[in-house]
Amino acid sequence: MFNRLTRDRGPVSGNVFVVMPFGKREFRNDQGDVVHYDFDEHYHEVLVPVIEAAGLNPVRTDSLYDGGDTVLDNVWARLQEGQIVIVDLTGSSRNVMIEFAWAYLLNKPIIPLTQCAGDVPSDLPGLRYISYSQGWKDMERMKGELRNRLDILREEAHAELRLVPMATSTIRPVPARVVNVSREHVVVEAEKGQYGVLGPADVDLTRIVSDMAQRFSPNEVLDGAFETSDGHTRYTLVAGQSNPWPQLVSDFPSAHVFTGKVVNVVAGVGAFVHVAHGVNGLIPAAALKGVRLTVGTTVTVGVVKVDPRQRRIHLALVDADERRVTVLRSEAAVPHKRGERCDAEVVKVVPEQGRSGGYALVKLPDSGRTAMLHCTDMSPEVRADLNRGQLERGELLTVEVIDVNEQGRIRVRDLEGETEAPAELAA
Repeated sequence: MFNRLTRDRGPVSGNVFVVMPFGKREFRNDQGDVVHYDFDEHYHEVLVPVIEAAGLNPVRTDSLYDGGDTVLDNVWARLQEGQIVIVDLTGSSRNVMIEFAWAYLLNKPIIPLTQCAGDVPSDLPGLRYISYSQGWKDMERMKGELRNRLDILREEAHAELRLVPMATSTIRPVPARVVNVSREHVVVEAEKGQYGVLGPADVDLTRIVSDMAQRFSPNEVLDGAFETSDGHTRYTLVAGQSNPWPQLVSDFPSAHVFTGKVVNVVAGVGAFVHVAHGVNGLIPAAALKGVRLTVGTTVTVGVVKVDPRQRRIHLALVDADERRVTVLRSEAAVPHKRGERCDAEVVKVVPEQGRSGGYALVKLPDSGRTAMLHCTDMSPEVRADLNRGQLERGELLTVEVIDVNEQGRIRVRDLEGETEAPAELAA
């Protein structure tokens, strides 16, 4: 089930998120002629070269898997991270229109493309779109206009919008006594025998408490409040406090570089650096590579990821001369390389069924890592099985690793029908 929209990520510098139809589609152009068009080919042979020539990073739902329950969860995640969004409105695809509306809602810099002027929403007067057709001259003109628009938008300062929940809760401050403690939660009793549950997210807005039993003791008296929202009541120690995470997401996008002071160093864990609003970020011990940091040291760091759900900020040391983030990894952190071939087990199957691209998740041998096999990276035989419901969990597919991104997410293609044996099998 798709979750309600919550802004939990900021734009990633250089990311261009592309929203468009998938595969071969049929539509009518402005002259009423039926047109058959391969949008996958258009993306890889036209849009990707233009985006990369501008020094930017193209991102499409081919490569999307971020642990969400649905394709739309992952689309929403990457859409938030787009510094610029390109939307191909050709054919008025429902999924494209949904994602276009999301980008518009976030006030993203948007570059609309279309082969049909009639597919541009009529209730957005003044929307500047770039038209194109399959003709060579028209396509070259579109590529030039797109490149110019990308160059302009990447340099413009742009204020995006945050989605803030409406304040509909009621708060009743009241002291309460701890009557039961576990690792996951605390049960409290207030006046007149009212009981409540204090969770790990309601203790400190700067972080989530990992072990409530270490933080609280039976019979301890807490100065908190009962908060009722959407018909549910909980006990909280942070009622009325301002949540710093939406602002942190906005102010500290991935690859943002800043200087901060080391506030704590924990052996085997890493160094904690103050970021803002009382929140600290972590440089993992494995990423320090022998660099010794002490409390009070000022360091130049870059943001790897701000995770408001877990209330964590992942940082990396930065080359002070180049002013860019270098994410340091051990070899064990990324055990699979491009071009590697192996037999992988299917662990999740999502048919296309009109959504933004079906996919399968496969578990790679040795490491047990999960990889994305998107429908556009499937052989015709496997893609047909996917959509007929004949691709099943537990089935083995011979795959090849085609991409491992900076976050360690792996994308593969299947080798169904190819005669060359994988290197592991040939050995």
